[in-house]
Amino acid sequence: MDEREKIFQFKQNARYFAKSRGTIGDMERAVGVSPGYLSRDLKSLNMTVVLRIAKYLDMSVDELLNPKSRFDAEAKRVTKELEEKEQERLKNKWN
Repeated sequence: MDEREKIFQFKQNARYFAKSRGTIGDMERAVGVSPGYLSRDLKSLNMTVVLRIAKYLDMSVDELLNPKSRFDAEAKRVTKELEEKEQERLKNKWN
């Protein structure tokens, strides 16, 4: 993966997982970067910031840079939601 792809995956995953835990702004404040940091056109990754964000999100740096992480998390969320709906449907069917 080249540097531009790493930056893209980092930004996409950081945004996705930040939203799942609150807001992007909350995360940016917590890790000490200026508002809108993830929206900027980053030329390189600041590893200190990457490490802080990974720690804030309780993820490894590898997970944060891996494009599959975002899709795995979304698949788990959708599967759980479908299972809950099916359980509710069956519960209502038999009551």
